[in-house]
Amino acid sequence: MKFARELSKVSGRTCLAAALVGAALLASCGGGEQKEKFRASRIVTFGDENTLIRADGTQYTVNNTTVSGATPCSISPIWVQYVASEYGLTFGECSNAAARDNAVMRAAVASRVVTVSQAMADFNAAGAPLKSGDLVTLMVGAYDLIDIATGHASPNDAELAALKSTAFERGRLLGSVVFEATNRGAKVLITTVPDLGQAPIGVTGELNAAVLSALTVSFNDGLNDRLSEDPNGGGRSGAILEVDQQFEKYRRNLNGAYGNFTNYYTAACITSNAPSDAADLPACTAIANSSYLWAGRIQFGLVTHGYLGNDAVARLRANPL
Repeated sequence: MKFARELSKVSGRTCLAAALVGAALLASCGGGEQKEKFRASRIVTFGDENTLIRADGTQYTVNNTTVSGATPCSISPIWVQYVASEYGLTFGECSNAAARDNAVMRAAVASRVVTVSQAMADFNAAGAPLKSGDLVTLMVGAYDLIDIATGHASPNDAELAALKSTAFERGRLLGSVVFEATNRGAKVLITTVPDLGQAPIGVTGELNAAVLSALTVSFNDGLNDRLSEDPNGGGRSGAILEVDQQFEKYRRNLNGAYGNFTNYYTAACITSNAPSDAADLPACTAIANSSYLWAGRIQFGLVTHGYLGNDAVARLRANPL
């Protein structure tokens, strides 16, 4: 499948996603005429904590608690909320309400590709399987790369080649998960993995940054390789949001479009002078650091979610699903 990749432009510039502007941020920009307008009747999200809203409305990023009585996700949405809002859908978790049948949260902390594959199989077996009219979002792979890189601080050429091969196959497996959804008639928005060598986990030396960067490329190559084998052909079943390329644009601030970032390499949420891990992030309220690219060692910052949300919506609008 030639999943469409190129983001559309709006008035010659990329939409600006600023922190702390709340629900207004969800009135996403983006454009491009479509041959047909796909209207999702349900959104189902799978992936790691970068896509997760907890039952109390907290998230794995900087949580905005500046508005009394409001859940953090209602005034500082994560990227998948922008996607849901494009179709008039909202997650019950963000209103301290029960989960909603038309906005289903199936992301989980520290998910790997195999975890997501099993989660999708369990979802399909539970009575309301994926079907036509559904939009599935898939954001996973970072923890797979951490697993592969762990214990390999200084691999030789042969060892690195083996690690890259493992990452490539893990990316191909994610492509197969995409097909599990599209074969049931659902549409899919799949994301690539950003360069983890430039995330806090690599910058701090927790893992070898060069190895993480190499594994990121191999994983994303494997994903694209598998998607190219779609037996249905065409590009109407899904779209790719190339998060690795978007992060590079954010860091380079191309055309002055991404000037909201103030830090590209440090985790916004710090615990005991070390980058916060996933367990700490729902309690993070370091709103002064909301413009950091990263909230944790691999978790996205608050402004980052805003940019990615708008980019995701633009991607979907540009691709005639």
